[in-house]
Amino acid sequence: MLRLITLTGLRVGESAQVPADWRRTVEYFDLDGTPADRIGGASQAVKLRYFVEKQDARGRPLGALIEDFRWIPRQFETVIDETMEAVMHATSSLRTTMRRQCESGRLLSQYSRDDLIPALDAVQHLSGVSVLWHVPQDEVTKLIGEYRMSYDGGVLAALDAHQLRHGRRVTTTVPRYMWLLRKGGVRVYTRSGAQWPGVEKSYEGFVRVADIEGYAARALRTKLSDTTPYVLSDGGLLHPWEMAFLHPKRALGEGRDGNPCHTGKYAFVGVVAPDSVMNVLGEKSGPEQTLFQRFGRNDEDRGRSLTSHSLRHLLNTEFFRLGLSDALITKHFGRISVAQSYEYDHRSLGETLMAMDVPVPLEETIGRNAAFVATLIANNLVTGPIVDQFQHFLTTEGEDAALAFLAAEADGFHVTPYGFCLRSFSAAPCPKHLECFNNCIHATSTGLPEHTDSLVSLERRMLVQLEAARSHPADTVGRDNQIRHAEVRLNGIRRFLAARPHARVFPDGADRSRLLSEGTPFDA
Repeated sequence: MLRLITLTGLRVGESAQVPADWRRTVEYFDLDGTPADRIGGASQAVKLRYFVEKQDARGRPLGALIEDFRWIPRQFETVIDETMEAVMHATSSLRTTMRRQCESGRLLSQYSRDDLIPALDAVQHLSGVSVLWHVPQDEVTKLIGEYRMSYDGGVLAALDAHQLRHGRRVTTTVPRYMWLLRKGGVRVYTRSGAQWPGVEKSYEGFVRVADIEGYAARALRTKLSDTTPYVLSDGGLLHPWEMAFLHPKRALGEGRDGNPCHTGKYAFVGVVAPDSVMNVLGEKSGPEQTLFQRFGRNDEDRGRSLTSHSLRHLLNTEFFRLGLSDALITKHFGRISVAQSYEYDHRSLGETLMAMDVPVPLEETIGRNAAFVATLIANNLVTGPIVDQFQHFLTTEGEDAALAFLAAEADGFHVTPYGFCLRSFSAAPCPKHLECFNNCIHATSTGLPEHTDSLVSLERRMLVQLEAARSHPADTVGRDNQIRHAEVRLNGIRRFLAARPHARVFPDGADRSRLLSEGTPFDA
């Protein structure tokens, strides 16, 4: 599931509900029916069927699944095909069990209700424990390792046969489970149907299927399989066994004892829930061992965690880094506006600027710096008075006049620790240098991580200063001015942090770069 999330950008809830029938292929031809790849195009594309979250449900049945499709980049097709084939292989036995239960309404529908089955089989149906006998461990360890590499049901069958041949004494799990069954009202019989004499070696006896189903309904309700069908937006139904990601539901033995769940016999099957994925990433605390705890090379690695949504952000950022159109990226993720895609763009400042393609003729005409600023404006990455004036010249006097204005004024473009500034400082430096967060009209947010980090660090320092000022006695000289000074800047920093990327932070702010005739900063 995590591989699928990483390569497609699905949300974790969407990945949990990818159907087994997920693959769709679209063929492309020219008007004469010639495959498109023969004339320089692509003749085939693959898309993944899934059920989208965060969509308006008006006019659809309450709680209905809304079908959508996610195009798969060509370089990911093979790995996603292999991943989903492995999933279908690993879940084949569970899928068979779940389908049988959904269609029959019974837990053990492979038997008649009056059938007597070996007690050990019943233990495996209810517990999923695959090793019930003390047998030579070398072969058991080898078979368990092989199963965990392949998820091949044939390996579990070989493990069963090995225990039948060499088993002489059952593990402690068996008598404990038999005690629970008898306590829950399950009677043990001989093969002929007579009452089993006493409790000694009752695991060698037989139990009635109806008794086992009744016991599960009473005592194991939290383990019962998911059998309620999903309603589709067109009113149709999708059954749980038609989902791709199934798992043995609450098979506690494997997590507790390292004893693989016998997926060919275990009776309880569920659709994987999003919380399970979050648990194994460490995003939520749960009973599962996280991936980092399981595979980490040292204590630092084992203590890590990951937010599932960050995998979606990763793909979004990689698409930007590779130069894909923001419109394409927005469409790929099913978003409403391009601005949403930029919110998930986590490229570094250097990567963002390096990705900008400055037209050579423009650079030769108005200079490298002005051409670069023109490119920033064209990509809606900066705002401010110079941009407003440039747009005004463009509208009223035409492109040549606008570019001439930019060539004269764009020398001031620079990057501060907090964002962009587009003020020209040809005549004089900024008297409020690096106080962009103090309500300056030229400040533009970037949303870049390094700028956010600087602002968060500054916020912490300003809070310390504010608390220090407030701690002084009320009659301290200058106390009120110190508090007001810190509060104004703290509010400005927080506005900076809350601003949308590439937006002017203080559109109604002051021009901190101007000087009054007296030589004092404007609006100090």
